[in-house]
Amino acid sequence: MFCVFVIAGFMAVSSPSFLRNPPNDLLEALAGVGATLFVSYSVGMSSLFQRIRRDGETETLLGVLVGLGLSGVIGVGLSLALLDVSQPFGWLARFALCWAGGSLVGLAAFIAVLPLFAYEDARARHVNQDE
Repeated sequence: MFCVFVIAGFMAVSSPSFLRNPPNDLLEALAGVGATLFVSYSVGMSSLFQRIRRDGETETLLGVLVGLGLSGVIGVGLSLALLDVSQPFGWLARFALCWAGGSLVGLAAFIAVLPLFAYEDARARHVNQDE
């Protein structure tokens, strides 16, 4: 979540002209895509929680992944909230827009690599059974 905060802050400060006047269609699309991604995230995380082994390292990873999910939920909320903000956006609204975009990209990236987490856990479990 801290990485999303830093990236969003950097993007908001650099503020390309596109961030000052984003179309409402973009904000609606961010909210719609974010809601879809969160459903996929929820299904994937529930499956991962059931399969994954329990140890200190894994619990730290799961904490990071839950933080990523919370960041995505905040991003969806910010996308919806920005629909009512007058344009051109100030620095705080640009930060919120960057947060929404960055958090949803992070959520999509996690969903893309979710099978890798399941594979690595299954492989580690198989190696431990062989020993």
